[in-house]
Amino acid sequence: MSEEPEASAPQALQKWLGIVGVFIAHATVISTLCYFFGYLSTKKYFDHFGIDSDAIGFTTSDYVIRSVRALYLPIVVLLFAWVALLWAGEYIRRVVKAGRRTRLIGAVAWIVIAVGALCMVRAIVGMTYPKLALDNTAELTPTALGLGSALLVVGFWLLRATRTRLTPHPFATAERAGLVVAAAAILLAIFWLTDIYAGFRGEDDAKTNASQLWWRETSVVLDTKERLAAPSNLIKETILAPEDRGKKPTLFREECFRTLEVHGDRWVLVPAKWTDQNGYAVIIRADSSNRISFTKLLGIAKTPAANWVGRWQCPEVAP
Repeated sequence: MSEEPEASAPQALQKWLGIVGVFIAHATVISTLCYFFGYLSTKKYFDHFGIDSDAIGFTTSDYVIRSVRALYLPIVVLLFAWVALLWAGEYIRRVVKAGRRTRLIGAVAWIVIAVGALCMVRAIVGMTYPKLALDNTAELTPTALGLGSALLVVGFWLLRATRTRLTPHPFATAERAGLVVAAAAILLAIFWLTDIYAGFRGEDDAKTNASQLWWRETSVVLDTKERLAAPSNLIKETILAPEDRGKKPTLFREECFRTLEVHGDRWVLVPAKWTDQNGYAVIIRADSSNRISFTKLLGIAKTPAANWVGRWQCPEVAP
């Protein structure tokens, strides 16, 4: 009898790891989720610059790889929460088996159930009547849904843990059905919150990169046979004279570009002076019609040319 509590922890851990393994075994499901969140994060990122990410030609593998940044934090949080629940559950089980603090655990169980019920009411109101939710926080409704479902499961589990084996248990089937519904609600809430976070991650990364365009030390110079008709306050255009003076100029040099993305032979370029009010972007193919070169300006952010209020299009062409 003294060895039973010691063996319960490994057994419980093995059971939960088995459940997790069922989901991990389905690589297709994992890949699909990674693709979805990677696509959402990438689309939000390029939408900030007014670019349709589908025009760049990303593949399924590209979106799966890009999902790492969007999924890293949610996965870490879920793993820590999962481990914390396992250890807390094992501790409470040991306390109950020892016959200690049974009344306290029962009182806590009813408090947890009450709080979970309130969270579920808030989630239902937020999903059915959003105008009555009285908040502008998108994360609150899925948080209430997941937290309420988890609290209800924990509360009823605490009540069941305080029962003796001789206590009648007529609602076993209903409890199992409720557990399935609660698990589905928790998964839905996790998916919903991850969806919101992936969009936030893409938008936040775009804002961060946009704020650093002016001070990037590497600038892009584009020589093209066709005029881009870019805004003159954003891009400096120079007509390169041909060697044969009798011919018309056939090459235009566009300066003040920064690289936003490179995918295959497609280059996504934006001006160094890009803002929400002055948004301009171009997708160029690196071929015989377009020549892309770079200039390295070490320490440009520390020079007077980095003054944003200047009238020039970018620091590298400042007087």
